Amino acid sequence: MTEREFRFQCRVWYLSQEASICNGCSRGCNMAVHFNTQRSYKADGRRVQRLKPRFNPLVNQWWMCDQGRFGYGFVDRDRIENPCLRMGGELQPRAWEEVLEEVATALRTTVEKFGPEGLGVIASPQQSNEELYLVRKLFQEQLGVAGIPFRNPWEDTGTEDGLLLRGDRNPNSRGAVDLGLQGDAERTLGDAAAGGVKVLYVFGHDFDSDRARELIRQAEYVVFQGANWNSTARMADAVLPGVTHMEKEGTFTNFEGRVQRFAQALPPLGESRPDLEILCDLAQRLGHALFYPEPEELFSEWRGRSYQDLGEFGEVLDSNGAGTG
Repeated sequence: MTEREFRFQCRVWYLSQEASICNGCSRGCNMAVHFNTQRSYKADGRRVQRLKPRFNPLVNQWWMCDQGRFGYGFVDRDRIENPCLRMGGELQPRAWEEVLEEVATALRTTVEKFGPEGLGVIASPQQSNEELYLVRKLFQEQLGVAGIPFRNPWEDTGTEDGLLLRGDRNPNSRGAVDLGLQGDAERTLGDAAAGGVKVLYVFGHDFDSDRARELIRQAEYVVFQGANWNSTARMADAVLPGVTHMEKEGTFTNFEGRVQRFAQALPPLGESRPDLEILCDLAQRLGHALFYPEPEELFSEWRGRSYQDLGEFGEVLDSNGAGTG
């Protein structure tokens, strides 16, 4: 038997593969990304050709659910490929330098005039542990933002199959909690709509509800950082194109607390950049010396361990970073 989605799309011998983790739910199934970046005329230019389960006796054994196996369209579809600013009521592609400088100025001016209470930051459970750690480090520890939520209250809770698929459709909710992030986004959006939050910085979320859109519409200035166009991105004043998890490396923490590493399979699309690179650039423009060329440096600072220490199947780490199994 062959997969209909892959049949006649690309010869198997044209494919490369890399180890990754499924981002479709909080289980964190181990998988291999099969991709083609050398022959763009294949499969209408799609780089990801298929996903295959990768053995992990502690997480998914040899299996992978169909939603995870076939849920890779977002990697090559509806991507944000250029930084954008709203000009004349429309989002227009601009140079990275210009967009980052405008965002940095907005953040700096807001903190100077209104204090850190003027900033509202909403992280995403689709971000890696390393990215969430840097979000906390920049916005909470350096800029003084009191709390950073990460949950989308309008996101549907999915069904569970009792075997693999979890109701939480995010790969790193546990990681966000372990990093001290908490709460859902509605209060922050409400503060932005009421005028208390002057700059709203959203990572990745698609707040696809009438209530959320109405709140965002009333916000003074909205920054969106993420990989795909969605309703939130289209309402933003500044858009910073991030990458998907297949275009970077890092770790996710699954619902059982198992920290697992994923490798970079693909180069960033267009002018998109990893969140770590964007945030470090932004931090330096704000006068904060945060420089992490590799995500492993952040992981080591956070957990006191290397990626190699996690082993092939990941590891459950205690609060001190020691492995417990």
